[in-house]
Amino acid sequence: MSYNREKINEVNPDAYIWDDMDDAIVGISNDGRVIYDIYKMECLVYEENKENMTFDEAVEWVDYNVLSAYLGEFTPIHIWTIPTLN
Repeated sequence: MSYNREKINEVNPDAYIWDDMDDAIVGISNDGRVIYDIYKMECLVYEENKENMTFDEAVEWVDYNVLSAYLGEFTPIHIWTIPTLN
């Protein structure tokens, strides 16, 4: 599911939304921060750059450029999702 930026802006116009990572959004917190799935972010970076980087390099890129960033009160939340068992 891809979240609509307009809907997020309705909830919190100050929420920070990463560029090109909409498909990794899994929700929004009760304090108005966008929540991202880390693995999905890594996959998106890899898919966009697979001619130039390995998946491990994509993981490192996300870790350094995204997960370590602090953007203030509405810095996005990054989580590891747990697969459900059926």
